[in-house]
Amino acid sequence: MKKLSILFFSLLALLAPVFCDDAGARLSFQEGLADEKNGDFYSAAKKYMAAELLADDATLKMNATSKAAEAYLKADFRYKAFNCLQKLIVCYPAMIDYNDALKRQYRIGNDFYRGERDPAFYWLPWIKDEDRTIEVYEAILKNAAFAEFSPELRLRLAKKYMESGNADKVISNLREVSEYYPSSPDARYAEFELAHIYLEKAKRGDGDGAYCSKALAQIDKLIKKYPDDREIEWLKASKRSAERLASERLYGMAKFYDRRDNDGAAARYCSQILKTYPDSAAAVRSERLLSSMDQQYIPTIGEFKPPLEPEYKIEKMPVEKRVVLVAPENSNGKWLLPIEDLGIEKKDAK
Repeated sequence: MKKLSILFFSLLALLAPVFCDDAGARLSFQEGLADEKNGDFYSAAKKYMAAELLADDATLKMNATSKAAEAYLKADFRYKAFNCLQKLIVCYPAMIDYNDALKRQYRIGNDFYRGERDPAFYWLPWIKDEDRTIEVYEAILKNAAFAEFSPELRLRLAKKYMESGNADKVISNLREVSEYYPSSPDARYAEFELAHIYLEKAKRGDGDGAYCSKALAQIDKLIKKYPDDREIEWLKASKRSAERLASERLYGMAKFYDRRDNDGAAARYCSQILKTYPDSAAAVRSERLLSSMDQQYIPTIGEFKPPLEPEYKIEKMPVEKRVVLVAPENSNGKWLLPIEDLGIEKKDAK
């Protein structure tokens, strides 16, 4: 046992210079500079990261990580570059330009958002890695929840969660845009989208009426906040739709208790409909139900007349006449789209 301990500590003593050797780190750093000068950015990034691992000096470690981020980005390995920037933000926040590092991370996230993908393997560049947008955006928000680009970032993050079907995350991000940045240009879009999502979720099944109530509250808020908005008619139509859903839900509860001969509960739901939604179709049926339960009750609402909804005429986009040059089939993909004939050759001939 004693011999094993001696052997173990001897190995540690031998390996310690390897893991904490500034001279070796500087040598690896110089090799990275040479590779970068020769255009081998991926190899350079690996040398810089090796230098970061070997270095004991904090400044040297920070510089090596920063150069690795730049080299990985030049090699089109954005996610590796992002991780290097994340290491700078977490480990060396006082030694770097924090805002610049955040902006560089955001640019990488936007590349992923636009559809850019890293190679899955360096030696197989045609095989692409997975989408890293959500992971990158979430990490940026943890680094700085209230950066200048945060409203736009949260909107884009909501869109990505919408594509993945995570409605709760969509609502959470849109609500944060509305609450944290109420005066930003992105707030209006987030607020309108919230109203739309609440209404759509209410249409798909809303047992306790929570989403319908949220939709009505959000729509009323928007009508008050944007009375002259170009989407005011949509807001009014959406409010009528939400009120119809709410009144039909209450009427369903009234019918449920009526079938079980619980006239008291049925009457309470009918009264709530008449008080809250007197202009709805459910209000007419509620009065009829009340009169069937109590012969002395006299209905005061006549036949329901649905409100006139605006009609929108759908027309096709006008066709523009243009002369188009058709690319030959065997052009080796040189022409990916039809090219408009600008008549340049004809002008030169004149």
